[in-house]
Amino acid sequence: MRAHLILLTLLALAACSAEPDPPAAPQTEQTTSAVASESAAPSREGSPILLAPLTPADREAYPLEGELGCAFDSEEGALFIAFGDVGDEERRAQALVKVAGQPERLTARETGGYDGLPDGGVFAGPVMTITVARTSETPLAEGESPPYPAKLLLEREGSAQTIPGRWTCGP
Repeated sequence: MRAHLILLTLLALAACSAEPDPPAAPQTEQTTSAVASESAAPSREGSPILLAPLTPADREAYPLEGELGCAFDSEEGALFIAFGDVGDEERRAQALVKVAGQPERLTARETGGYDGLPDGGVFAGPVMTITVARTSETPLAEGESPPYPAKLLLEREGSAQTIPGRWTCGP
């Protein structure tokens, strides 16, 4: 729980920072902000995948196991969070995203707990696959857990899109 509060604090600080937004991702896929209000209608095959920022209530209602985590945030807020245990080579990290107003859990495709998260990863859920990829090795700020430029690739049958943002991991 303490790690979750620390991550929420980091996310709040990142959202309030005067740091410039990372450069936009290359337009190799459909690039869109794909963020909708919580009242958005469910997505259909081939239509954009609508993400909404995760709220503290979402995180409380859908807790993730793990002592440390990472968050992907865009201009709209935290769109994706993942948690895992340090040094746990057997388990997969858990993640949470809100699709068309409904929180959805995802699981990392690779084992490794938290240790597999800082560089990004691939997460699968019942409706889609999400890939988080850092787009630069240069952090956007200084400190113990700086944000890095990143992109979130959302894929499901008939639809793929990329959202640019920041990937922040750690305590």
